[in-house]
Amino acid sequence: MANPNITDGIEKAKAWVEQLDREGVNALNMADGILHNCKAFVHDVKIKEQITNHETKIFTDFSKKMFEARKELDKSELIFRTNDEANYELTLRLWKTQEMLAFWDAINKKIET
Repeated sequence: MANPNITDGIEKAKAWVEQLDREGVNALNMADGILHNCKAFVHDVKIKEQITNHETKIFTDFSKKMFEARKELDKSELIFRTNDEANYELTLRLWKTQEMLAFWDAINKKIET
Protein backbone atom coordinates (compact mmCIF):
# COMPACT_ATOMS: atom_id res chain seq x y z
CA MET A 1 0.00 0.00 0.00
CA ALA A 2 1.32 3.43 -0.94
CA ASN A 3 2.35 5.96 1.68
CA PRO A 4 -0.16 8.87 1.56
CA ASN A 5 2.53 11.45 2.40
CA ILE A 6 4.68 10.29 -0.50
CA THR A 7 1.67 10.10 -2.81
CA ASP A 8 0.86 13.71 -1.90
CA GLY A 9 4.49 14.73 -2.51
CA ILE A 10 4.49 13.06 -5.93
CA GLU A 11 1.29 14.88 -6.90
CA LYS A 12 2.71 18.22 -5.74
CA ALA A 13 5.94 17.60 -7.67
CA LYS A 14 3.94 16.74 -10.80
CA ALA A 15 1.95 19.97 -10.40
CA TRP A 16 5.19 21.95 -10.29
CA VAL A 17 6.46 20.23 -13.45
CA GLU A 18 3.23 21.19 -15.19
CA GLN A 19 4.06 24.84 -14.38
CA LEU A 20 7.44 24.66 -16.14
CA ASP A 21 6.42 27.00 -18.97
CA ARG A 22 5.34 29.68 -16.50
CA GLU A 23 7.85 29.18 -13.66
CA GLY A 24 10.94 28.02 -15.57
CA VAL A 25 13.74 26.29 -13.71
CA ASN A 26 12.18 27.18 -10.35
CA ALA A 27 9.41 24.67 -11.07
CA LEU A 28 12.00 21.91 -11.44
CA ASN A 29 13.81 23.06 -8.31
CA MET A 30 10.57 22.82 -6.34
CA ALA A 31 9.65 19.43 -7.79
CA ASP A 32 13.13 18.03 -7.08
CA GLY A 33 13.02 19.37 -3.53
CA ILE A 34 9.62 17.85 -2.85
CA LEU A 35 10.77 14.46 -4.16
CA HIS A 36 13.93 14.68 -2.07
CA ASN A 37 11.82 15.36 1.03
CA CYS A 38 9.76 12.21 0.36
CA LYS A 39 12.71 10.22 1.68
CA ALA A 40 11.72 11.32 5.18
CA PHE A 41 8.71 9.00 4.96
CA VAL A 42 10.73 5.92 4.00
CA HIS A 43 11.74 3.79 6.96
CA ASP A 44 12.76 0.55 5.24
CA VAL A 45 16.57 0.42 4.95
CA LYS A 46 16.49 -1.60 1.71
CA ILE A 47 14.13 0.83 0.03
CA LYS A 48 16.21 3.80 1.22
CA GLU A 49 19.23 2.12 -0.37
CA GLN A 50 17.31 1.66 -3.64
CA ILE A 51 16.39 5.34 -3.60
CA THR A 52 19.97 6.43 -2.95
CA ASN A 53 21.30 4.15 -5.69
CA HIS A 54 18.74 5.43 -8.19
CA GLU A 55 19.44 9.07 -7.31
CA THR A 56 23.16 8.44 -7.78
CA LYS A 57 22.58 6.75 -11.14
CA ILE A 58 20.36 9.57 -12.41
CA PHE A 59 22.78 12.25 -11.22
CA THR A 60 25.71 10.43 -12.86
CA ASP A 61 23.79 10.12 -16.15
CA PHE A 62 22.79 13.78 -15.95
CA SER A 63 26.40 14.86 -15.35
CA LYS A 64 27.68 12.78 -18.27
CA LYS A 65 25.04 14.21 -20.60
CA MET A 66 25.86 17.77 -19.51
CA PHE A 67 29.57 17.19 -20.02
CA GLU A 68 28.99 15.78 -23.52
CA ALA A 69 26.64 18.65 -24.38
CA ARG A 70 29.15 21.26 -23.24
CA LYS A 71 31.86 19.68 -25.38
CA GLU A 72 29.53 19.81 -28.35
CA LEU A 73 28.38 23.36 -27.60
CA ASP A 74 32.00 24.55 -27.35
CA LYS A 75 32.17 24.00 -31.10
CA SER A 76 29.36 26.47 -31.78
CA GLU A 77 29.69 30.22 -32.05
CA LEU A 78 29.78 32.03 -28.73
CA ILE A 79 26.77 34.20 -29.52
CA PHE A 80 24.54 31.11 -29.77
CA ARG A 81 26.22 28.97 -27.13
CA THR A 82 24.73 30.51 -23.98
CA ASN A 83 21.13 30.21 -25.14
CA ASP A 84 21.67 26.70 -26.53
CA GLU A 85 23.30 25.57 -23.29
CA ALA A 86 20.49 27.01 -21.17
CA ASN A 87 17.86 25.28 -23.31
CA TYR A 88 19.71 21.98 -23.21
CA GLU A 89 20.23 22.19 -19.45
CA LEU A 90 16.52 22.85 -18.94
CA THR A 91 15.72 19.83 -21.13
CA LEU A 92 18.09 17.67 -19.11
CA ARG A 93 16.72 18.94 -15.80
CA LEU A 94 13.22 18.06 -16.98
CA TRP A 95 14.42 14.58 -17.95
CA LYS A 96 16.03 14.12 -14.51
CA THR A 97 12.90 15.23 -12.67
CA GLN A 98 10.63 13.05 -14.78
CA GLU A 99 12.91 10.05 -14.16
CA MET A 100 12.68 10.63 -10.42
CA LEU A 101 8.90 11.08 -10.58
CA ALA A 102 8.52 7.77 -12.39
CA PHE A 103 10.83 6.09 -9.89
CA TRP A 104 8.94 7.49 -6.89
CA ASP A 105 5.63 6.38 -8.43
CA ALA A 106 6.99 2.82 -8.69
CA ILE A 107 8.79 2.69 -5.34
CA ASN A 108 5.83 4.16 -3.45
CA LYS A 109 3.84 1.02 -4.26
CA LYS A 110 6.41 -1.01 -2.30
CA ILE A 111 6.39 1.18 0.80
CA GLU A 112 4.32 0.02 3.73
CA THR A 113 2.52 2.63 5.80
